[in-house]
Amino acid sequence: QVPVVLLCQYDRPRLMPGLLKDLILTHPLILMDGTLVSNGFYAPPEEYLSVENPDVEAQRYLNALAQQPEIHRLKKEWMAGVAHKLRTPLTSILGYAELLMQEDELGGLDPDQRKEFLAEICDKVEALSGIIRDLLYADPENPLSFQDTQG
Repeated sequence: QVPVVLLCQYDRPRLMPGLLKDLILTHPLILMDGTLVSNGFYAPPEEYLSVENPDVEAQRYLNALAQQPEIHRLKKEWMAGVAHKLRTPLTSILGYAELLMQEDELGGLDPDQRKEFLAEICDKVEALSGIIRDLLYADPENPLSFQDTQG
């Protein structure tokens, strides 16, 4: 048996609230703000189609709500890591570019220094490109981490 996932896009204003609730309850994954996330309100077919059980439904809602703080914490932690990885090469690029812009004030740079600074800028741009590539191709099963191919 092969699991099947169905993703749908709904026109919110055109759907009645009851229908929208049923759609949410029957989809294990939801695309929110461009990110595929696990649906904490999902009810497996055997549960959804069975006679309504208020205890099971209430527990499912409580479980979904309990996951929210952890998801928020992980998202903040991941964003801080990404920001640090992006800021590090950007700081170097800015520093070398400022040195090149202030060349006259510093008494000039010899051609080897200029070439070295420009090479450092190019290396850091390549590092940024690698980080962005890693973010774009992050493992969809574990979107909170990504491969660091730049070391």
